[in-house]
Amino acid sequence: MHEKFTSEIQLNPTKRLARLKYLRTQLGLGVDVAKRDLKNVLTEFEWQSYEERRRDELENRKPELPTKLKKYASMKKLADLAFARAQAHYIKDRINFDRAKNHQLYGIHDHLVERALEYLYESLGQNRGLIAWLYAEEPHGDVDEAMAAMVLPKLVTTRTHLHAASSLESKSSIRDMKIDAIDSALNSLTGEASQEHDWPEKSQVKKRDFSKLKV
Repeated sequence: MHEKFTSEIQLNPTKRLARLKYLRTQLGLGVDVAKRDLKNVLTEFEWQSYEERRRDELENRKPELPTKLKKYASMKKLADLAFARAQAHYIKDRINFDRAKNHQLYGIHDHLVERALEYLYESLGQNRGLIAWLYAEEPHGDVDEAMAAMVLPKLVTTRTHLHAASSLESKSSIRDMKIDAIDSALNSLTGEASQEHDWPEKSQVKKRDFSKLKV
């Protein structure tokens, strides 16, 4: 189903112009404009144009993980899965669980962690700049400290950390796009209004008297 783009503000050009100017002032002052408020003052075409540009901009901002760290990401994923299996086996039946099997599962996890850390140490030794793509969580102060404690550092492309790292930049970018969308709507609306005023009403057009002209 198609969404309706016929709010009261859109149907009334005067109200729409005033609302556009107000929202533009708010953005100019650094105040964010809600998605719903922006949608209510834009035409369907203007809104779709804004949404398409916003999606393209955010898509282009997604960083491409270096090849070396793509392999590390795969190794870390295997280690995380092994840890999850070991925990699930213990939680399933804490009283009657198979201790030997549980020890084996945790042993697989430890082995995978060691392999991932060895690979990461080697990769960082070849290119220390890769550390910019890694981060450690509490209680570890930094990536080196986490690795020394046999804890695998996380990648900045995980959903939560990427959002935190890029939130200010994305907000700024989206704000600029909102300003562009409103400016475009204002130009379109004021342009239409000026065209209407260029043509005088019929009652204002003076009739010329051609009766005295000689044939």
